[in-house]
Amino acid sequence: FTPRGTTMSGSESFKRLYTITKSDSEAIHPRFQALYVAGATGTTCNVTVNDLYGNTAEFKNVLSGTVLPMTCNKVRSTGTTATILIGFTNG
Repeated sequence: FTPRGTTMSGSESFKRLYTITKSDSEAIHPRFQALYVAGATGTTCNVTVNDLYGNTAEFKNVLSGTVLPMTCNKVRSTGTTATILIGFTNG
């Protein structure tokens, strides 16, 4: 995928990484363009997010180590089983 003109494997990559804390109430700052999701190696996990408009979506059975190309307002603790969440951004 190519968020905002950058690539994951090209010469131009994301400039900042942030550990994301799951929360049902606190918004994420700064916003990110991609989300790394992990749990135990070789397993799957669920990630529940709120988009910038407040809509909730649940990504089920995401393979540990996956990078999801998304920007969201919250990574909810309710419904999220991933234990490692890292946001990638150029901001």
